[in-house]
Amino acid sequence: MSGARIFALAKANVVGREMAALFLDNEEQIITTARRVNEPFVFAVGQNGLRRARVRYPIDGADH
Repeated sequence: MSGARIFALAKANVVGREMAALFLDNEEQIITTARRVNEPFVFAVGQNGLRRARVRYPIDGADH
């Protein structure tokens, strides 16, 4: 299993300045979460803060 720790944008249709603003506006929460959560994770970063995304691994039917 991967040890990935990912913070990704919640929406794909944002432009550069808005992308930067979303990460900077949530910077404190991102740092706190990265320190607190030990297992692999994916969090969506959006206007309303962070939301943990469910990750299914391994993917059924995927080549290993």
